[in-house]
Amino acid sequence: MIDFIRTDDLGWGTISARRLTLYVNNREKITESLVEAIKQKITGKTARVIMSNGEWFLLDMSILKI
Repeated sequence: MIDFIRTDDLGWGTISARRLTLYVNNREKITESLVEAIKQKITGKTARVIMSNGEWFLLDMSILKI
């Protein structure tokens, strides 16, 4: 899960990025090294996130591409 704050200061959100990360990186499982690589790419960065049907979606695929 990725926790984030909205830039319009309307609150927080959570994204489940597991399935998308596996798909984008052609992997079968999430490893500690993959989690650390994603943390380094996303911590302190701004990324585009939208809500659709009550779910959050990360639009910046470059963050999940390791």
